[in-house]
Amino acid sequence: MRSSITFRGRGSASLMGDRIILHVCPLCSQRNIAVVAPQGRCAWCDYVPDPRDVETTGNEAD
Repeated sequence: MRSSITFRGRGSASLMGDRIILHVCPLCSQRNIAVVAPQGRCAWCDYVPDPRDVETTGNEAD
């Protein structure tokens, strides 16, 4: 199951288990490169999400 998340209301990511897949960076607001997204960091500014900043959006997908 995948949950949609943000980081204190910024950016966009998915949470799969304990892994963060970063789609839009909350720091530089750039759309992440698909190959890098599963690594959980931003390809542009090298932002690494802090798990303490994670907020769920209430959207879940299988």
